Amino acid sequence: VIETANALVPKLREQADIVIALTHLGFFEQSGGGYRSAGDVKLAQDVPGIDVIIGGHSHTELKEAQLVNNTLIVQAGEWSEYVGRLDLKVDTDAEHAIIETRFRLMPVNMKKRVKFNEKFYYQFLDTGYVEDQDLLDKVTPFAEQAAQLLDQPIGETSVLLVGAKESVRAEETNLANLVTDAMRAKTGADIALQNAGGIRADIAPGEIT
Repeated sequence: VIETANALVPKLREQADIVIALTHLGFFEQSGGGYRSAGDVKLAQDVPGIDVIIGGHSHTELKEAQLVNNTLIVQAGEWSEYVGRLDLKVDTDAEHAIIETRFRLMPVNMKKRVKFNEKFYYQFLDTGYVEDQDLLDKVTPFAEQAAQLLDQPIGETSVLLVGAKESVRAEETNLANLVTDAMRAKTGADIALQNAGGIRADIAPGEIT
């Protein structure tokens, strides 16, 4: 990451007023993932010339933009609970083109419990958004077709197939073995590899769809 960015950022700066890196490295000096690759903080420390890093991977809710070595780092949590909004005021004649910034996390339909006249209610933390009916009408037929396919039974298991993150990323599990055995059976390969991040949940005993 560092080597590639150091090679590319100077070339980008010759062509662009500002340089924004869209990353999936995590808000770490290192990655935090065990393989010690550089995270966003390390990228900002070691690579001059990046104005903004819009990051992901660590699912960090940065309430305020973080400034590291003249590089602004922002990240907006996970699961679309927030939309991150970064406003930049740019003066292309200035030595540092970005002269003013504002960042905020906008919660999407998140609610808090409030008490009024001895009763409790829920209210939006920010603006409440309703579904766009036109878009919903267009998407629904495709979602229904997909559901018909995905709901078809394909087998069953008499035991829990373990795919939880805390297990599958730390030890051998029966679900991971099933996945790699299936790869070998289908292809005739002697060895099959499955990354733990590709397995996302347990499969309960019973019918599998």
